[in-house]
Amino acid sequence: MCVQYLFSCLSGEPLNLIKGLQLTAENYPIAYKAWTDHYENKWELSYHYWSNIQMLPKLKTQSALELRELLDNFNENRSALYA
Repeated sequence: MCVQYLFSCLSGEPLNLIKGLQLTAENYPIAYKAWTDHYENKWELSYHYWSNIQMLPKLKTQSALELRELLDNFNENRSALYA
C-alpha cells in the first residue's frame, strides 16, 4: 500500500524512470536503484551544475537586484558542486 502511495506522488522525470514497473512491493528496490543510479551520478550532477554556471545570464544593467540574483544563482550551483 505504501509503495502505491509513493508511486502515485511521482511525476515528471522520477515517474518516467520507473513507469514500466508494476506497482508492487517487490519492485520497490528496482525503482529505488533506478532513482539512485540516476540522481547520485556524480559526473552527471557536476556537469549539470557547471552548465548552470556557464549559462548564467550577463548583467544587462547596473542593478543591485540583478547582481544579487546572479550571485545567488552562482553560489547555489557552486555549493552544489562542492557538496
